[in-house]
Amino acid sequence: MKHLFVLQLSIFLASVSIGQETKTKQEKLTWQEVARATLNPMLEKKKIDQVMIGVIDQKGNKHYLAIGEKPEKLEKLDENTIFEIGSITKTMTSILLADAIQRMEMKLDDPIQQYLPAGMTVPTRDGKPVTLEQLATHTSGFPRMPQIQMDAIRKDGKLLADPDSRFDSDQLKKALETTKVKVEKKPRVDYSNFGTGLLGFALAHKYGKDYSTLIDDRLFKPLEMKSSFITVPASEQKRFIDGHSPTGTVVPHWDFTDPAVGAGGVRSTAADMLRYLEAAMGKTNALQPAFNLALAPQYEMNPRMQIGLTWLMLDMQKSRVWWHNGGTGGFSTYCAFSKSPGVAVVILCNRGGTNRDVDNLGMKLMDTLLKEGK
Repeated sequence: MKHLFVLQLSIFLASVSIGQETKTKQEKLTWQEVARATLNPMLEKKKIDQVMIGVIDQKGNKHYLAIGEKPEKLEKLDENTIFEIGSITKTMTSILLADAIQRMEMKLDDPIQQYLPAGMTVPTRDGKPVTLEQLATHTSGFPRMPQIQMDAIRKDGKLLADPDSRFDSDQLKKALETTKVKVEKKPRVDYSNFGTGLLGFALAHKYGKDYSTLIDDRLFKPLEMKSSFITVPASEQKRFIDGHSPTGTVVPHWDFTDPAVGAGGVRSTAADMLRYLEAAMGKTNALQPAFNLALAPQYEMNPRMQIGLTWLMLDMQKSRVWWHNGGTGGFSTYCAFSKSPGVAVVILCNRGGTNRDVDNLGMKLMDTLLKEGK
């Protein structure tokens, strides 16, 4: 979750250029060789701990690669190891929204206000209500984090280790009362954890369920993502890997309250994430109308980048690529796919603050997979 999107955008685009400049060299390497060449030096310098990579190649085959030694407390380090995925959760919240729209239970231009508990008042945007679509495309004008939450972190530095753990419904109500929404002459994409968390909160309230139950019923079960959770059960803790700070210290897993969980609270595995990306590519029958809606471009962010409902998209090797990254205090993650030629990548790393390296590796792997057979 953290501060990823705007910070990583220029880095991601720069890495595209790097990949193109080294075309001759990259064509000679398999994706596994690219991964090892990138990660092994980091492992030797103790800049990373464990990394799990999942790939779908042009033949539709799934492959997995584990980097790093298995931690002592972990049963195995493999495609079934559970990681925090951070802001990749946002893409799942957008699928829940798109599914509700396809069911004709909500509309993109509905005001978020109508799906919140009585007593919560959303600030208007230039006198107009903030809509579901604006929250899902980061064009609502909401800040990245509510001021009340930032003030709480400044007052209690311990919250830096788990910033959303105390942001409950009462805090959300106060945040909405005091938030000033930015107004631009034309829609501008300003990444907002606050806004996406609010969207997840509203979806849960609409259906009278907590977010954990909603996402399990409408996403995890239809896609058979049996190892994806908001709260990892006690019976599965032996598969839940520890996260590490940027300096390598083991840090607690983040706790996400109801107003924040939709922005970054999912825990998943490389195997489940490839199931998710298969569905996004249209390789399963489940939730296809919802994926089609969420993946459709809504706004141009710059000449090279567009956004759908939280999903980001750009062109590589003459193919459209959808992607998102994520991060919590102890994890850095990335996923991407292309429907044509049907390739996908997921990277799960249990070291916080390595987002630049994880994003760059993800782009290189996508570049390599897209060039297979060329």
